[in-house]
Amino acid sequence: MDTLGRCRVNDDRKVAKLALGALMNLSTNEANRDTLAKTEVVGTILLAAQTFMHNEHILELAIGVISHLSVHHLCGRGLVEAGAVEALLNFLQDHKEDLQVVTKSLVALRRLEKTASSAGDQGAVSHPAAVRLLAAVTSSLLAHIQLLVEAMEAHVYDETVCKETALLFASLTKSQVSIGPLMTFAVVPCMKALELHQNDAPAADALGNLLALLPLEDDEQWSKGPDASPKTTSEVLQGFGVATQVPLNQRTSPLTSPVDGVRIPRIPPSSGYPS
Repeated sequence: MDTLGRCRVNDDRKVAKLALGALMNLSTNEANRDTLAKTEVVGTILLAAQTFMHNEHILELAIGVISHLSVHHLCGRGLVEAGAVEALLNFLQDHKEDLQVVTKSLVALRRLEKTASSAGDQGAVSHPAAVRLLAAVTSSLLAHIQLLVEAMEAHVYDETVCKETALLFASLTKSQVSIGPLMTFAVVPCMKALELHQNDAPAADALGNLLALLPLEDDEQWSKGPDASPKTTSEVLQGFGVATQVPLNQRTSPLTSPVDGVRIPRIPPSSGYPS
């Protein structure tokens, strides 16, 4: 830990890589996570990720450690408070074309949300945990959703990316403030992803569940057909190949092109993020 903490310049990259590799292996074990929670591991890892954020190999290792620590209630809380969410979103923004960075960042975000949700009743993180994680203020939520959509669209053929994005979006539906942005920016890209992954059960299930959670029947764009008569959620989803009663090999989707992405402003780190 001390060795990694002393890695501050590019010439230290080899040492940092070895140290992060060791921490990544150690953090896979629950007992080791209990021990690490008593150290300065959170600040050290975030500082290393920030220092070497333009070195994809080191960044992947740092995000891997963050992901492993995220499942620990104390480390997860410490990561959120130290600005790990903002850091992961910045990594997504700066490395959207790097599949490994995108995948690991999405998994880490989803694990942080899950840990925060399970700890919420103990006062560790306020509910809804997903919104607490993805937006320090309501005005940031739209940019974060657009960023996640853009990352998914960049790797729409990857099953894990689509599944993890859908799981994150599904957790966001717990808060009413998230519904509008999700309906505007996430529905069409997720329908396209579902069409591509209809034979990949984990991704298809996550995407289908997300679309079922959204109030498509309340939106005129999705709920009315040529006869302008309202349809139920099942009928709406069936029309896009989402309804569970439609066999996988018979699913079709009259998709339009994805919503054009809006340039995402730089997401500033929180005050707790190491400088």
